[in-house]
Amino acid sequence: IFLAVHGVSHMHAFRKPFHNDLLNMVTQLPLVLPYAMAFKDYHMDHHRFQGWDGIDTDVPTALETRLFQSTAGKLFFATNQILFYAVRPMVVVQKKFTSMYLLNWTIQLTFNYLWYTVVG
Repeated sequence: IFLAVHGVSHMHAFRKPFHNDLLNMVTQLPLVLPYAMAFKDYHMDHHRFQGWDGIDTDVPTALETRLFQSTAGKLFFATNQILFYAVRPMVVVQKKFTSMYLLNWTIQLTFNYLWYTVVG
C-alpha cells in the first residue's frame, strides 16, 4: 500500500492530479488513518529540496543522529523506521491543513464508520 501511494503521488496513474489524489485516498483506506495527501505534500518537498535540513523530512533530525549512533540504536531505528518516516515530517515541518487533507479525512472516516457498521 505504501509503495502504491508513493508511485501515485508521482502522478503515475492518471494525467490529472486530482484523479491520482482520489486513487491514493482509496488505496490507503485499509490503513485506517488518512495519510495520502500529507505524504504527497511532504514527499514532493523531499524531491524539490532533497537533502536540505529542515525542509527535506527524509533527512534525520539532529536528535536522531545523536540517539542512534550505537549498534543498538541503529538496530532500533532500522526496525522502527516506518514510524520515524511517518512521524518525522510532522515534527520537522508543519503543513497547512488544506481542502485535500479535509477530503482525505472525510473519505477515510466515512470508510471506517461504514466498515465498523457493516463488518463490526
